[in-house]
Amino acid sequence: MAIELERLSPSEGARVRIKIYGGGADESRLEANRAGYVRLAAECLRAAFAPLKDATGKEPYTIHADWKELFAEDSDVQIDWLERREDFVAPSVKKTVMDRIVPAVFGLLLFAGIVFAVVGFIATVIWLF
Repeated sequence: MAIELERLSPSEGARVRIKIYGGGADESRLEANRAGYVRLAAECLRAAFAPLKDATGKEPYTIHADWKELFAEDSDVQIDWLERREDFVAPSVKKTVMDRIVPAVFGLLLFAGIVFAVVGFIATVIWLF
């Protein structure tokens, strides 16, 4: 499949740009011409089946991708390192004492505020009459 995608889109003229429009990389957009999208897809498919560079060395998940010419020079993000990993697991979320105390304190303050508001309203109504 990747070979057919590569045949459909030669690398010449294919351009991809990643622009950061907000405060960080989590607010980014991907810009590309048609050839760029097809070429990027082909390279990603190639990465899915590429042999690992050094499966037993320092970087066991690193794969080779030759797409330096694909990204435009004014791209805010240049991807120069690819890894293929199958060991993704959900990150463990450890709750600290502060993670438990802060919501309880805010809940208590909210409850106390409501109680004080009701007591103040009742006292005001009694005082008026």
